[in-house]
Parts: sequence; structure tokens; C-alpha cells
Amino acid sequence: MEIGVGFGANFSYYGTIKRLTLIEPDVIDAHDLNKKLEHVKAENILLIEKPIEEMALTPSSADAIVATLIFCSVTDPEQLLNVVHQTLKSGGKFFFLEHIRAKSFLQRTFQYIVNPFWHAISGGCQCTRATDVQLLSDPRFAVVSSDFFRTKAGFPWVKDHVIGVLEKI
Repeated sequence: MEIGVGFGANFSYYGTIKRLTLIEPDVIDAHDLNKKLEHVKAENILLIEKPIEEMALTPSSADAIVATLIFCSVTDPEQLLNVVHQTLKSGGKFFFLEHIRAKSFLQRTFQYIVNPFWHAISGGCQCTRATDVQLLSDPRFAVVSSDFFRTKAGFPWVKDHVIGVLEKI
């Protein structure tokens, strides 16, 4: 399962899989997304165009969930993490890549100045969220791997990132 598919940037990383559920509440270019889906090696692909928080997903039904740059823009990140936990099977993996609140004081100050404007023009993104702390400290998951990095390209207020894998305990 992938939450927040966007333009399908992760599709090329999927090997041959049996079932793929894609959740994207705001499909911007359906034609382009469907074209990319033609190259995904899955027996069954289901694209659901609604927010995951509004869905009744079957508990313990997913082996793996992928999320890329979505925790910044959901209304309630804790609710989203609850849905991830409920939907994963025991031992299931949660793969994530998120931008986070800056580590340096100056960058963080800049984020807080920019955030109200950025939020208004970027689909609700909150660049000041400490998503890394939320994900890596949740006691319902074991941290399999995590790494922090800073991008060179892009907007200066969303350069700090966390990438990792959590396992449902």
C-alpha cells in the first residue's frame, strides 16, 4: 500500500508484487499517473482517490505501507500514524521519507517565519512539523532503520529529511 502517491515517483522501486493499493486524495494528472501504472508489475492495482483518514481499511491487512512527503500536509498526523499501525500486519513494515523541522536553530526560525505563507500555497504543508520525532519514538513500532539528510536542491525551508523503516510490533 502506498499513501499519497502524488505523481508516482515510487513506482519504479516496486518489484513484482501481488497486490498494490494506492491512496491519493488529490490526483493532479490522472492520465500521467495511469501511464506510469502501466509499468508497475502487480497482479492487482487499486487506486483510491480519497483521504486515508476517511477510509475503513481492513485491520492487519497490509504487509507494507509506503509514505513519501505526506505527514506535513495531513490535518492530523497522529491519526494517520494510527491508521498505518492498524492497517499493518504484525511484523509489517512502514517505509517513509519525510521532510522535518530543521535541526539548526536558524533554519528552524526561518521555517516558523515562512510556514504560514508556505502552508497557504503548498497544499497545506506544515514545514515546522517534527515528523521524525513522532515516527521514531512511537512505541508501537520498532525502528528497523533511519537516517537524516539534508537536500541541496529545493526550497531552503524544507531541506532537512528523515528516511526510514518501522516494523509494527
